[in-house]
Amino acid sequence: MPVTRADVARLATHTHKEPAEFLELRAASEVDLSGEPESLAELPGGDRLVVLRQREGGCVFLEAEADGTESCRVHEARPLSCRAYPFDRPERPAEVVGVHPAALCPPETGHLAVVQHGGPTASAWATVVLGRDRELREHAEWLAGFNRGQRLRRRLGKRQRGPEEFLRLLAHPGSAVLGENAADAAQVASAEQVQMDEQRVELMKR
Repeated sequence: MPVTRADVARLATHTHKEPAEFLELRAASEVDLSGEPESLAELPGGDRLVVLRQREGGCVFLEAEADGTESCRVHEARPLSCRAYPFDRPERPAEVVGVHPAALCPPETGHLAVVQHGGPTASAWATVVLGRDRELREHAEWLAGFNRGQRLRRRLGKRQRGPEEFLRLLAHPGSAVLGENAADAAQVASAEQVQMDEQRVELMKR
Protein backbone atom coordinates (compact mmCIF):
# COMPACT_ATOMS: atom_id res chain seq x y z
CA MET A 1 0.00 0.00 0.00
CA PRO A 2 1.62 3.31 -1.08
CA VAL A 3 1.47 6.00 1.61
CA THR A 4 1.76 9.77 1.80
CA ARG A 5 3.77 11.96 4.14
CA ALA A 6 0.58 12.71 6.11
CA ASP A 7 -0.14 8.98 6.43
CA VAL A 8 3.37 8.36 7.77
CA ALA A 9 3.12 11.16 10.32
CA ARG A 10 -0.21 9.81 11.61
CA LEU A 11 1.08 6.24 11.84
CA ALA A 12 4.31 7.29 13.59
CA THR A 13 2.33 9.28 16.17
CA HIS A 14 -0.21 6.48 16.69
CA THR A 15 2.29 3.61 16.99
CA HIS A 16 5.21 5.53 18.59
CA LYS A 17 7.45 3.80 16.06
CA GLU A 18 10.06 5.06 13.66
CA PRO A 19 8.94 4.97 9.99
CA ALA A 20 11.60 2.41 9.07
CA GLU A 21 9.82 -0.09 11.33
CA PHE A 22 6.62 -0.09 9.26
CA LEU A 23 7.67 1.23 5.85
CA GLU A 24 9.72 -0.12 2.97
CA LEU A 25 10.95 1.30 -0.32
CA ARG A 26 10.11 -0.44 -3.60
CA ALA A 27 11.96 0.02 -6.89
CA ALA A 28 9.95 1.54 -9.73
CA SER A 29 10.23 -1.75 -11.64
CA GLU A 30 8.41 -3.60 -8.82
CA VAL A 31 5.22 -1.53 -8.86
CA ASP A 32 2.64 -0.25 -11.31
CA LEU A 33 2.96 3.52 -11.39
CA SER A 34 0.93 4.23 -14.50
CA GLY A 35 0.22 7.95 -14.46
CA GLU A 36 1.92 8.48 -11.10
CA PRO A 37 5.65 9.14 -11.74
CA GLU A 38 5.48 11.97 -9.18
CA SER A 39 5.20 9.35 -6.40
CA LEU A 40 8.86 8.30 -6.71
CA ALA A 41 11.69 9.53 -4.51
CA GLU A 42 15.12 9.96 -6.12
CA LEU A 43 17.53 8.07 -3.85
CA PRO A 44 21.16 6.96 -4.32
CA GLY A 45 20.10 3.38 -5.18
CA GLY A 46 17.52 4.51 -7.72
CA ASP A 47 13.94 5.81 -7.74
CA ARG A 48 11.80 4.35 -4.96
CA LEU A 49 8.13 4.27 -3.90
CA VAL A 50 7.36 4.28 -0.17
CA VAL A 51 4.84 1.63 0.89
CA LEU A 52 3.69 -0.13 4.06
CA ARG A 53 5.98 -2.99 4.98
CA GLN A 54 4.78 -6.52 4.19
CA ARG A 55 4.82 -9.38 6.68
CA GLU A 56 3.97 -12.93 5.67
CA GLY A 57 2.35 -11.70 2.49
CA GLY A 58 0.13 -9.10 4.16
CA CYS A 59 0.27 -5.64 5.67
CA VAL A 60 2.55 -5.30 8.68
CA PHE A 61 -0.38 -3.94 10.69
CA LEU A 62 -2.67 -6.94 10.15
CA GLU A 63 -3.11 -9.22 13.15
CA ALA A 64 -4.91 -12.53 13.50
CA GLU A 65 -8.15 -12.75 15.48
CA ALA A 66 -9.42 -15.76 17.44
CA ASP A 67 -12.11 -16.45 14.84
CA GLY A 68 -9.55 -16.82 12.05
CA THR A 69 -10.08 -13.39 10.50
CA GLU A 70 -7.57 -10.56 10.51
CA SER A 71 -7.97 -6.98 11.68
CA CYS A 72 -6.03 -3.75 11.36
CA ARG A 73 -4.04 -2.75 14.48
CA VAL A 74 -3.95 0.91 13.39
CA HIS A 75 -7.53 1.27 12.18
CA GLU A 76 -7.96 4.76 13.68
CA ALA A 77 -4.77 6.01 12.00
CA ARG A 78 -4.83 3.90 8.83
CA PRO A 79 -3.72 5.54 5.55
CA LEU A 80 -6.43 7.49 3.74
CA SER A 81 -6.20 5.14 0.76
CA CYS A 82 -7.22 2.32 3.12
CA ARG A 83 -9.89 4.49 4.71
CA ALA A 84 -11.43 5.35 1.32
CA TYR A 85 -11.43 1.78 -0.04
CA PRO A 86 -13.39 0.48 -1.91
CA PHE A 87 -14.48 3.93 -3.06
CA ASP A 88 -12.62 6.14 -5.52
CA ARG A 89 -13.07 9.22 -7.69
CA PRO A 90 -16.36 9.29 -9.61
CA GLU A 91 -16.06 8.46 -13.30
CA ARG A 92 -19.06 10.58 -14.35
CA PRO A 93 -20.04 14.12 -13.26
CA ALA A 94 -23.43 12.93 -12.02
CA GLU A 95 -21.86 10.49 -9.54
CA VAL A 96 -21.12 11.52 -5.96
CA VAL A 97 -18.40 8.90 -5.53
CA GLY A 98 -16.94 6.11 -7.64
CA VAL A 99 -15.94 2.54 -6.85
CA HIS A 100 -12.42 1.15 -7.12
CA PRO A 101 -12.10 -0.82 -10.39
CA ALA A 102 -10.92 -3.91 -8.50
CA ALA A 103 -12.98 -3.54 -5.34
CA LEU A 104 -12.26 -6.91 -3.78
CA CYS A 105 -9.98 -7.46 -0.81
CA PRO A 106 -7.25 -10.06 -1.43
CA PRO A 107 -8.41 -13.58 -0.37
CA GLU A 108 -5.69 -13.84 2.30
CA THR A 109 -7.26 -11.04 4.37
CA GLY A 110 -10.16 -13.35 5.20
CA HIS A 111 -12.88 -10.73 4.80
CA LEU A 112 -14.26 -7.97 2.58
CA ALA A 113 -15.28 -4.61 4.03
CA VAL A 114 -18.60 -3.53 2.54
CA VAL A 115 -20.99 -0.67 3.13
CA GLN A 116 -23.56 -1.73 5.71
CA HIS A 117 -27.13 -0.48 5.98
CA GLY A 118 -27.14 2.68 8.09
CA GLY A 119 -23.42 3.24 7.56
CA PRO A 120 -21.66 6.28 6.07
CA THR A 121 -23.47 8.00 3.21
CA ALA A 122 -22.09 8.41 -0.30
CA SER A 123 -21.36 12.06 0.51
CA ALA A 124 -19.33 11.01 3.55
CA TRP A 125 -17.30 8.59 1.44
CA ALA A 126 -16.80 11.31 -1.18
CA THR A 127 -15.33 13.56 1.53
CA VAL A 128 -12.84 10.83 2.46
CA VAL A 129 -11.83 10.38 -1.20
CA LEU A 130 -11.36 14.15 -1.60
CA GLY A 131 -9.22 14.23 1.53
CA ARG A 132 -7.10 11.39 0.20
CA ASP A 133 -6.60 13.17 -3.14
CA ARG A 134 -5.63 16.40 -1.38
CA GLU A 135 -3.00 14.61 0.68
CA LEU A 136 -1.73 12.84 -2.45
CA ARG A 137 -1.21 16.23 -4.14
CA GLU A 138 0.55 17.63 -1.08
CA HIS A 139 2.76 14.55 -0.91
CA ALA A 140 3.66 14.89 -4.62
CA GLU A 141 4.59 18.55 -4.09
CA TRP A 142 6.80 17.69 -1.12
CA LEU A 143 8.44 14.87 -3.07
CA ALA A 144 9.12 17.23 -5.98
CA GLY A 145 10.97 19.54 -3.57
CA PHE A 146 12.89 16.62 -2.09
CA ASN A 147 13.89 15.40 -5.55
CA ARG A 148 15.01 18.90 -6.62
CA GLY A 149 17.22 18.94 -3.56
CA GLN A 150 18.72 15.57 -4.48
CA ARG A 151 19.57 16.81 -7.98
CA LEU A 152 21.12 20.01 -6.61
CA ARG A 153 23.24 17.99 -4.19
CA ARG A 154 24.42 15.82 -7.06
CA ARG A 155 25.43 18.86 -9.12
CA LEU A 156 27.36 20.28 -6.17
CA GLY A 157 29.10 16.99 -5.46
CA LYS A 158 27.38 16.66 -2.10
CA ARG A 159 26.22 13.44 -0.48
CA GLN A 160 22.63 12.70 -1.44
CA ARG A 161 20.13 11.86 1.26
CA GLY A 162 19.81 8.11 1.70
CA PRO A 163 16.78 5.89 2.40
CA GLU A 164 17.01 6.17 6.20
CA GLU A 165 17.13 9.97 6.14
CA PHE A 166 14.30 10.09 3.60
CA LEU A 167 12.04 7.95 5.82
CA ARG A 168 12.79 10.12 8.86
CA LEU A 169 11.94 13.27 6.90
CA LEU A 170 8.59 11.77 5.92
CA ALA A 171 7.48 11.52 9.54
CA HIS A 172 9.13 14.71 10.76
CA PRO A 173 8.65 17.25 7.96
CA GLY A 174 9.97 20.76 8.37
CA SER A 175 11.45 23.69 6.54
CA ALA A 176 14.99 22.27 6.68
CA VAL A 177 14.74 20.57 3.27
CA LEU A 178 13.41 23.70 1.56
CA GLY A 179 16.01 25.86 3.29
CA GLU A 180 18.87 23.61 2.23
CA ASN A 181 17.47 23.43 -1.31
CA ALA A 182 17.44 27.24 -1.50
CA ALA A 183 21.04 27.43 -0.27
CA ASP A 184 22.16 24.76 -2.74
CA ALA A 185 20.31 26.46 -5.60
CA ALA A 186 22.01 29.76 -4.78
CA GLN A 187 25.38 28.01 -4.79
CA VAL A 188 24.67 26.42 -8.17
CA ALA A 189 23.52 29.76 -9.60
CA SER A 190 26.64 31.46 -8.28
CA ALA A 191 28.90 28.81 -9.82
CA GLU A 192 27.08 29.07 -13.16
CA GLN A 193 27.43 32.87 -13.11
CA VAL A 194 31.16 32.59 -12.49
CA GLN A 195 31.44 30.15 -15.40
CA MET A 196 29.50 32.50 -17.67
CA ASP A 197 31.70 35.44 -16.67
CA GLU A 198 34.84 33.43 -17.39
CA GLN A 199 33.49 32.43 -20.80
CA ARG A 200 32.65 36.06 -21.57
CA VAL A 201 36.19 37.13 -20.66
CA GLU A 202 37.65 34.45 -22.90
CA LEU A 203 35.49 35.59 -25.81
CA MET A 204 36.58 39.21 -25.33
CA LYS A 205 40.23 38.14 -25.52
CA ARG A 206 39.75 36.62 -28.96
